Amino acid sequence: MRKVLIVIICITIGCKSKNSHFSEKTCLSYNNKYVEFASRNQVDSALFYVNKSIKCDRSNDFYKLEKVNLLVNNMEYEKASNYLDELTSNNNPVYKMFKGTLLLKIQKNEDAYGFLKEAHNEFNNIKNSGVDYNSAFYSLGLDNYFEEAYQTEVSVSKYKQLFKEDLYALQAIEYAESLIKTHDKVEVLYKMFNIN
Repeated sequence: MRKVLIVIICITIGCKSKNSHFSEKTCLSYNNKYVEFASRNQVDSALFYVNKSIKCDRSNDFYKLEKVNLLVNNMEYEKASNYLDELTSNNNPVYKMFKGTLLLKIQKNEDAYGFLKEAHNEFNNIKNSGVDYNSAFYSLGLDNYFEEAYQTEVSVSKYKQLFKEDLYALQAIEYAESLIKTHDKVEVLYKMFNIN
């Protein structure tokens, strides 16, 4: 599920590359090494290769998100929160939600509330102009956090109906619904970003 969430985050915030002098193949090979070491929980080696990936292509948010997720998996939440600011697409509501959730984890509740509220407002604007399932997934977490339970249930039902023909989208909405039914409001946000 970790890789699925990384891909959802990356698609939603628009990870893109403007690689200058390294080949995409070289950068990807560094990232593959990172994945290899991270999967074996060899944090120092994983960090070395994710940093090489970032240095190889500094404008690629995907590699930066990989580093943030490595820091989160290593429970270095403050470093992850600080590094999240390096993303080029840090005005996106998913970025703001991730940042706010990390700030909650490190007990910076007032700052967290600001990021989360701003993200929630932006997701509400997206709902009014047409929503994709990535935005719907994260929006449900914030609806659950800020609104009454029945309002979140209405949103879940609406999204299930909207995405009934798209199995992958429907699974994402059902996963959000499952989190909401089995965890408290803050834990739902943590789970959405694999924060333990």
